[in-house]
Amino acid sequence: MSHGYQRPQRELDEAIRSIARDGSPASSRLDKCRIRKMGLEVFMVDLHVGFDANQQASQRLAHDIAHAVKDAVPRAKTGVADVLVAYRTG
Repeated sequence: MSHGYQRPQRELDEAIRSIARDGSPASSRLDKCRIRKMGLEVFMVDLHVGFDANQQASQRLAHDIAHAVKDAVPRAKTGVADVLVAYRTG
């Protein structure tokens, strides 16, 4: 029995990573993308985005980018209800 459309995990992972890359500076990297299913078609996501050690990203810039990525993923109709974005250098 089907409970509606369920996006395959790999496709969802690739979509989230693409959205996160589009919302982050070229000097950043996506270190981790953890997707947890909550219910039938709702997902929670933890993203870890890193900056190179020589990147001079201010706390304000990191905060702004985190919010942009956090807002963009659910807005893209991915089935993701919430995104936690953590930034670090190194």
